[in-house]
Amino acid sequence: MSDQHREDVVRGVEARNAKPVLDRAFDRVRTAMIEKLLKTSPSEREEILGLHSSIQGIDAARTAVAQEIGAGDMAQTSLDARDLMAKQQQL
Repeated sequence: MSDQHREDVVRGVEARNAKPVLDRAFDRVRTAMIEKLLKTSPSEREEILGLHSSIQGIDAARTAVAQEIGAGDMAQTSLDARDLMAKQQQL
């Protein structure tokens, strides 16, 4: 299980490091899609649905990055607790 925890920590650190760049990219793309959505005629139902779906996809990607960070933090806490318990048992 600790190998999985270590992998989770690494992914969490990578996600945290990439988050500022990803947030800016997500914001730019999402803003462009919303602007296009606002300019789209209500009669263009398929275009509206496609843009709405794409916006939801961007939001889901942003959530996935946050979840990776959270999983990494939890895994690090678990590893830290295990290490602390091992040190206390040595005393």
